[in-house]
Amino acid sequence: MTGQSKSGSGDNIDGTTNIVPRMDRVILLEGYRCILERLYAPKAYHHRPRTFLKEFKAPGFRSYRNWMNFRVFLRSVLRLGILGREREQYCHPS
Repeated sequence: MTGQSKSGSGDNIDGTTNIVPRMDRVILLEGYRCILERLYAPKAYHHRPRTFLKEFKAPGFRSYRNWMNFRVFLRSVLRLGILGREREQYCHPS
C-alpha cells in the first residue's frame, strides 16, 4: 500500500477516526482498546464460534467430504487445540 491513502483501508487500530469525537480523545481510545481486549480475550474469542455452532440451523444439504477437508480439520486441531497458547479454550465448553 505504498503511496496510497489509508482512507478506507479498514485499518482501525492506529488511533485515527473518520468522525470528530465530542469526548476526550484519550478516553475514547482507552475505551476502544478496552472493548478490543474483551472481544479478543481467548475465552470470549473461542466462545463465539461454539455458540454459533450450537445455534446455527444449517439448510438440508449433503456435505462434500474429502481427504483435503479432513487434513485441514486435523491441522486446525493441532495448531489451535494442541500447540496454541489458548488450547484450554479450544476444547473445553465455557
